Amino acid sequence: MFRKYWHHRAFAKDLEKAIAEKDLDRSFKVNKINVVLDASLGIKHDFFSDLAKTFSMQESSISILVFESENNAVQDYANFFKKNDITFFGKFKNELSAFCSKKADLQINYFNKENIYLEWVACSLSKKMSVGFSKTNQAINDLILDIDPTNTELVKKEMVKYLTLLEKI
Repeated sequence: MFRKYWHHRAFAKDLEKAIAEKDLDRSFKVNKINVVLDASLGIKHDFFSDLAKTFSMQESSISILVFESENNAVQDYANFFKKNDITFFGKFKNELSAFCSKKADLQINYFNKENIYLEWVACSLSKKMSVGFSKTNQAINDLILDIDPTNTELVKKEMVKYLTLLEKI
């Protein structure tokens, strides 16, 4: 319980800092994508490979970090984290720390529920623009999609539509 209190406090501080530092650059094009994915959605790796092709990017340009809860096993992905990868006082460790140091043009926050650990990692990553879904903390996203994230064809279609309008792809 005390750990949860400290995590909420550290997350609130990091979120406030991320919002204050947010500066959307209009001139960039999407060349590198980071994804924060909730394993409970069951999104297959093939979706992100297809998304890379749609954006005319190499598959290696997309880095995926999956949040593995107690009930969900991560099988298709190389990078994952658990809530235990955050220390008592809120420092990231292991693969989580390494992933958070990667810079990206676009970050896709691929989760549709409020979860302190997913949101914390999402606001801690270095990105120029972020896309997420409507049932999460909307302060962490620049573009919010009000659709079901398990409908991957619609997600891809909407991302392409809005990123094309914004002249990012």
